Amino acid sequence: MWSLAWSVAALAYESDTLTERDQPLPDVTDELDDWVDTVVAEAVHATNERTRCRAEPEDAAIVLAREIHERTAANELVTGRGGLRAFGFDQLSAWIEKGGVPHREFIDRRDLFGDVTFQESPILKWAGVCSTVNVAGQLVGTDKLDHFFEEGFHVWRRSQEDDGLTEGMSWAVRTENGKYGLETSEAFSFGDLRADRDGAAFYDTLLDPERGVAEVGEDGCLRLTRPFTWRDRITWEYDEVLNPPVYTPEVQLAVTRHLEAHRDAYCASYAVWGAGYAEHLRELMREPLPYVTAEAPPRSDPFRLDELCAP
Repeated sequence: MWSLAWSVAALAYESDTLTERDQPLPDVTDELDDWVDTVVAEAVHATNERTRCRAEPEDAAIVLAREIHERTAANELVTGRGGLRAFGFDQLSAWIEKGGVPHREFIDRRDLFGDVTFQESPILKWAGVCSTVNVAGQLVGTDKLDHFFEEGFHVWRRSQEDDGLTEGMSWAVRTENGKYGLETSEAFSFGDLRADRDGAAFYDTLLDPERGVAEVGEDGCLRLTRPFTWRDRITWEYDEVLNPPVYTPEVQLAVTRHLEAHRDAYCASYAVWGAGYAEHLRELMREPLPYVTAEAPPRSDPFRLDELCAP
């Protein structure tokens, strides 16, 4: 049991943006922007104290990135979820899960993986899924925000050596094939990879004159230049309905079983939002995604809603 608890504590959750997709959620972009801006301001202050405003810009950017990472990536228990479900959250997702902003949660296990058995996936059975939030009009699992700051930082650090994101993103793909995906929660998430890449780009441009959040002043100290906003970062590719993952055969069987058992609810929802969805998936899967820089499992439609909801 403790090995399973450790796995949950160390990994991001899977998300479910399909269940109750037709039900509105308030857009919480402004609140999430404020949370990040507070972290960035604290990190800038800490960087100036650590460097005494004497570091070269490149060195100051590295210190600032580490300060932001330390303030976002620390694990925090969400005790209200109970048991193993309390583990596995970083600072921003924990704040959301504790009620920081409106979100759709699945503690009652009505989620897409609600019928999975322990034999099919111990982590999905015991830990469940993270909540969903509406960010800049996109339905996003809180795990994607963790990936942005946590795995994004590690992608960025690994990419410093080859002067680009290729090496870092190859590492990210390997983690989805392994300890952050198919070997644990038994899902390979392309949405996770997009968040990893965008997080790396954020760390890479902290002091960029056009996209950065800070600059070096005449006194050598960092100062804030522009507020952070998720509107410049979030895309539809964070949404695991629009950019679906690949599941292991066992979990795919459980997902299909759940959809069939709750066909009426899912098809009623699909009738509201599903126009053009099948064509979207066909277009998506014709070309490889540019941020998948290592071997990934072949893509397919894991939900098959057109078939499920056919008259």
